[in-house]
This record gives sequence, C-alpha cells and structure tokens, in this order.
Amino acid sequence: VLTVSCDSKSPLILLRFAPMPDLENLDQGAFLAEVVRECLERGVAFVATGGTKMASMKGEHPPAIRVTASVSHTTEDMDKAVAVLGEAVDEVLNNFQDVSV
Repeated sequence: VLTVSCDSKSPLILLRFAPMPDLENLDQGAFLAEVVRECLERGVAFVATGGTKMASMKGEHPPAIRVTASVSHTTEDMDKAVAVLGEAVDEVLNNFQDVSV
C-alpha cells in the first residue's frame, strides 16, 4: 500500500501511497492520519503530512507519512517501528474497507 519516496542519502523518509486502483477513492490524508494515530498508541511516533484541501490548493506535496531516522535509533528501534507501522496499516486498511462496504 505504501511506497518509499525520498533521496537515499536523506535521513527523511516519505511513505506515500503506491498506485493501486482499489484505493483511488480513498481519502489518503485521513487514512495516513489514522495510521499515525494507531502507531502512536503502540508507542511509535510518525508524522502525517499533507492531505488537507488547503494543502492541495497551495500546491503542496501529496499526503505522506514522514519518518526521520537518526544514528541514535538502534536496529531494535527500527525493527519495532517497521513492525508497528505494518500492523497499523493493516488495521486501518481493514477498518476503512469495512466502512466502504
């Protein structure tokens, strides 16, 4: 569902929606905000960016989850973040699909 969109040398990682016809009508900003909320409840903080009508009118980037990696993050920290993000995406995707059915 999400794809990495950033420069490989940057500590800033943007996760955006991969092109998928099944998700073209999904409110991406709301979806990503809910994923970030789920992650925070599980002890991992991410930032959802973009996705508001005002942002799109200003020509800002499409909705994304912003991840910042640091040398202070351990391998265990990164493994936990990836696992929590995957669980949150799955849960929110299921919730959004249940609502749209």
